[in-house]
Amino acid sequence: MKNILLILTTTLLLFACGSENKQQEIVANTNSSFVIEGMTCEEMCAKRIEDKIARTAGVKECAVDFKNNSAALIYDSETTEIDDIVSMIEKMGDNKYTIKNLKTEKINSKSGDISSSEVNETSQILSGASFEMPNLLEYFRNII
Repeated sequence: MKNILLILTTTLLLFACGSENKQQEIVANTNSSFVIEGMTCEEMCAKRIEDKIARTAGVKECAVDFKNNSAALIYDSETTEIDDIVSMIEKMGDNKYTIKNLKTEKINSKSGDISSSEVNETSQILSGASFEMPNLLEYFRNII
């Protein structure tokens, strides 16, 4: 009886404490890069800016390079405007960051190339990781 109760409790905890990775598909159709002036350190400046951009809705990928004072991101321009991201960065740290040399290009999904001259609404779908159920037999084999 104790074994059955233990197995039921363990099963309940495994399912109750499990987390689903419900990451939405982000339709990435724009690539932007720019120079960030005013960064003084890698951890508190570059990583903080990168984290803030990455958590913005519609942003698929973001990378901030402290050594070159640059940032690059891939995002959905229908969800996020680059002007909003620029103003968000410039407001961080008591307005000590300045954005220069902003380059924005549309991503062409037909050929996989990036084209700054094409202005139509093509997009490339990038999907996130999916949730995988743990192997319960492995857990219970060690218990029993």
